[in-house]
Amino acid sequence: MVEENQREQEETLAALDWSVVFLLVLILGIFLSLSATTIQREGVIRALCGQPGETPDVFPLRWRTGVLSAAATGFFALLSRQNLDQAMQGEDPAQKRSAKANALASALVFAATLIRLDDLKFIGAGRQSAALDETLVPE
Repeated sequence: MVEENQREQEETLAALDWSVVFLLVLILGIFLSLSATTIQREGVIRALCGQPGETPDVFPLRWRTGVLSAAATGFFALLSRQNLDQAMQGEDPAQKRSAKANALASALVFAATLIRLDDLKFIGAGRQSAALDETLVPE
């Protein structure tokens, strides 16, 4: 019994350690998104002031943010699924209900992240196609 309790505590500690890692991944994604927004803002300010120059390309930053967000939300969706499986083995109806709600919420957040990432991929493919068209068709 003591060994089983220690094993459960070690598993909990490992899950918490990975949670910290993926929270840091989310924070990194937020900083990348903030950086992209700041770059875009500066480009708009330059345009408003009549300064020449191209609109800054922030797609690579947005893509990295999306990938980091997908990784982190995927981890938390899996973790909530594990918690649901554990709760369903128990007898506490409140714990079961809470685990179901958290698993559903995590799955929806992960799905939303994947939809956004797919949209970014679509936008990126369209940008590449437009760039290729400009290269192949002289003005």
